[in-house]
Amino acid sequence: MPRDIYDPAVPDSPAHSASSHQQQQQQQQQQQQQQQVQQQERMEQQRQQQQQQQQQQEMQQQQRMEQQQQQQPQAMQQQQLQQEVQQQQQRQQPQQQPHRHRCTTSPKERG
Repeated sequence: MPRDIYDPAVPDSPAHSASSHQQQQQQQQQQQQQQQVQQQERMEQQRQQQQQQQQQQEMQQQQRMEQQQQQQPQAMQQQQLQQEVQQQQQRQQPQQQPHRHRCTTSPKERG
């Protein structure tokens, strides 16, 4: 192998080419270490993300359960509010939305 691969400016210096060769090896080792560290970090990040997603899903399920429990007694009130909001919107935009009377009670609340 010709020595001037590493430093064409000083072809007759084996010590110089050897030291630059060492530097290259060190750089390669550092890069490999960095890659390994990055891989570990990625693995941990993925683990954390999965845990967070699971926690979020559990939270959402709990919230949904609570909302369903709250919604049953409040359903009538909510529908009255919705009707009022719709009427207000219709008052604000009379040209775009002609007043339509909609029956919003669901069969659950009648019984």
